[in-house]
Order: sequence, then C-alpha cells, then structure tokens
Amino acid sequence: MKRISLFGMSLIVLFSSCAKSIVTEEEFPIVEQALEDFAGQLGTTLADKDALSLAISGYLESHDKAFYGSTVTVLDSNGAAAYSPYVYRHKNGFIHTDELMNPSYDINNQAWLRAPIDQGQSVWSEPYFDEGGGEVWMRTRSVPIYLGPVIVAVATTDVRVKKP
Repeated sequence: MKRISLFGMSLIVLFSSCAKSIVTEEEFPIVEQALEDFAGQLGTTLADKDALSLAISGYLESHDKAFYGSTVTVLDSNGAAAYSPYVYRHKNGFIHTDELMNPSYDINNQAWLRAPIDQGQSVWSEPYFDEGGGEVWMRTRSVPIYLGPVIVAVATTDVRVKKP
C-alpha cells in the first residue's frame, strides 16, 4: 500500500489544473517542498542507479505535467558526478536517459550542479530556453543531498515557466 500525504495530494490537484503546465513564482514553494521531500526519501536508493531512475519516474508521475524532468546526480568520493539518470516527459510517456553523463555536456561544470554544491544550499536556476530538449522556457530547482556533513548527491526538478 502506497502512503500518500495530504500535502502530496494537494500538489496533484494544483498542478493538474494548470492547463499549460506553466509554474508561476507563487507556486515555487510547492515545487521546493516537493523536491525536498523527494530528496529526503531517497536514502539507500542513491546506491542503485536503476532503482534511482524508477524513483525519479515515480516522483514525476505524482506531479502531473507541471514537473517536466528530474535527475539525481550521485557524487563520487571526489565530489564529481558518478552517475546521473535523467527522466523527462515525452508525449508518449517518460524517457530515461544517461545523456547528462556525456563528456561533451561537462556535467561537473553545470551551474545546476555546481551551485548547490558550492553554496551548500538549494538554488533555482535563472530562466532558460531548453533548446533541443523540451523547446520551452524552464527553470531548474537543485537540492543538495547530505550524508552527515558531506554532499553525496544533487536532486533537481525542471519546471516550465513563462518566457521572461
């Protein structure tokens, strides 16, 4: 039996009512809380790339179309990305990919990953156009995941926003 919180159900209702799936700044606190909750529940799932990918799918599925994509980048002992399964919505369902680990992407120097590691706190990206991906304006919320005093992963949620 899956346990669903009242807060989680209110997220589904709120975002299901967004016809164009655009998240407004007033809704950012809901995105922030949802990602914090998701990151806090990962625990041992971080050690299993396939289980992590499935957890990300479940997270996205529980938030309808308002949450476009998500990754959890697990860091190695040197603080570099060890793996980063990315899941995003497509008209025919979810796409699971390891494209963020492509050397040409240079994941370890991406602001969405570096900022929460360097600042030790959750951050929002500036709006950007997801060219070649969703072809929409987006923002990314990034949350560091700690094991004791050490950041061991960074979880993200990509949401669609209005063109700035």
